[in-house]
Amino acid sequence: PYFDGSNHAKRSAYGAGLSWAGPYGIAAKATYARKLGDADATSAPDKSGRAWFQVSKTF
Repeated sequence: PYFDGSNHAKRSAYGAGLSWAGPYGIAAKATYARKLGDADATSAPDKSGRAWFQVSKTF
């Protein structure tokens, strides 16, 4: 059950994000990241960029 190969990886990326806090405890966040280099993905489908969106409300 053990892997004999290397268990090290180097990942590099850059990105940007925006946050907004509105009335009534509503908030929104958006983040975009893009990988640097051409290393293949090891845990998800390989893509050059990824975006995350989040909307929340406190209660």
